[in-house]
Amino acid sequence: MKNIKSIVLFILIPFVSFSQSKLYKISYSSIADIDAQVRSTDILYLNEKMAYYEIGKKEIISENEASIIIDDGIVYRFFTQKEKTISFIYSDFANNKLYNTFESQKIHKTVEPIPQMNWVLTDESKEIEGVLLHKATLNFRGRNYEAWCNLDIPVSVGPWKFNGAPGLIYEIKSLEEDYSYYWGLKEFKEVNEEKKLKETLMLLTRKLDKDYRDLPIVIKEINEEDVSNNTISNLRLPDGLFVESEETEQVDLKEIRRKRAEIKYEWER
Repeated sequence: MKNIKSIVLFILIPFVSFSQSKLYKISYSSIADIDAQVRSTDILYLNEKMAYYEIGKKEIISENEASIIIDDGIVYRFFTQKEKTISFIYSDFANNKLYNTFESQKIHKTVEPIPQMNWVLTDESKEIEGVLLHKATLNFRGRNYEAWCNLDIPVSVGPWKFNGAPGLIYEIKSLEEDYSYYWGLKEFKEVNEEKKLKETLMLLTRKLDKDYRDLPIVIKEINEEDVSNNTISNLRLPDGLFVESEETEQVDLKEIRRKRAEIKYEWER
């Protein structure tokens, strides 16, 4: 959370409407506790037209005898996963579409309407580095979330697919005890248009209508994938995550779904 306080003081004017076409860069630390702890630093670029959220390279901490990290008497192995594809989420505000590229057992490219999220703002508050934050809760696709938001910076878009928040999200976590997800704000600032970002978006937007398929269709295909011959060591999880393990027991589809950020979809009964 370094330098967040100074950044907050720098940007005091609400920019819900992005009337001056400013571009903002927001960095989040992401931690997924699944079979191991998977960490990344993700970047959100945001203006009045779009939100582009790029998931960083995963750093995986898992138990292993050859480990190099010791925590509470448990030894862990820390390594960075080599990426085959960039996992990202792109929101097109004008057309109300959200595009997502992620890996399970293969690369998936999906499109869906930008999800509507029903946040509940509570009376609870706390301070981080002198910044007053308010607690908001959310239930989204099978998970319950708790977020701490800065209401003085009314940015409604946050990490991952989160949108409609009552203010800039400083922290958000899922509340499940077994498999959980967490995002924490690292940096928030206004930036000039970056050449690399411009090139990335140009290539991306040329392929949106051609390469991306409706999310329900893709999820149905993923659910029907034959995982009977797969083990924990080679199963990939959505959002570009996967965990390597020396365990060889087989896992069923229901167990895989429980590890995902999206456990149950609104069209499923």
